[in-house]
Amino acid sequence: MSWIGDASFSLECSDSSLKIEINASNYSLSFQYINNSYNITLYSSDNTRVSFNGSKLFDMHNLKVLNGDKAKETILNLLKNANDNIKDEINKLAIRYDIPVKLLTEMLNLISKLEINPLNCLDIKIKYIYLGLTNDFVKQSQFSVNKKFKIIMNSNECIKAVINLDNLGENNSFLFSKNCVEYVNDLEGFRNYIYNYKTINDKYLELINYLKAKLS
Repeated sequence: MSWIGDASFSLECSDSSLKIEINASNYSLSFQYINNSYNITLYSSDNTRVSFNGSKLFDMHNLKVLNGDKAKETILNLLKNANDNIKDEINKLAIRYDIPVKLLTEMLNLISKLEINPLNCLDIKIKYIYLGLTNDFVKQSQFSVNKKFKIIMNSNECIKAVINLDNLGENNSFLFSKNCVEYVNDLEGFRNYIYNYKTINDKYLELINYLKAKLS
């Protein structure tokens, strides 16, 4: 049974924090890692309602609490099933909308094994990364959505891109900032950032090549 009609996701990462939110057809996953502590919340269309904080698993559907190895074993099994399902849906979205998802799916793989380190999400030059696939409701209809893909990359200088995936008549947005606080429409600054960015990280190469294609 399809639970959520229009999938969405966000990934936000710095050197000390990692946050992932995913709403897919059969699963809703929330992951937060801050200051060496993390929490995972997983809901599903088949009545899974759990949260796990690294040592305790709270089962809200069956009204019970698991501890220690039993809690870890249970969440690992649940995450394995959810990860396969969620990644399959994300990869289909990637094909449909031609969006880069390697970074997101790699982090999902690590989280599903409880291998959690925000540095795995960053490239050498990157201090902060945000990826988001959103559903913006169309003004003329409460049932129609316009999907947008947002990328923020912060190093010494910063860029922000908002790509329209459904409404191709609406202009994409390419913003640049020298202080990572105040962003302006600066296509030349954005372009210089992208074309001067050098990496051998395949996940970031995918992002950079995607943005280059959108600029052309």
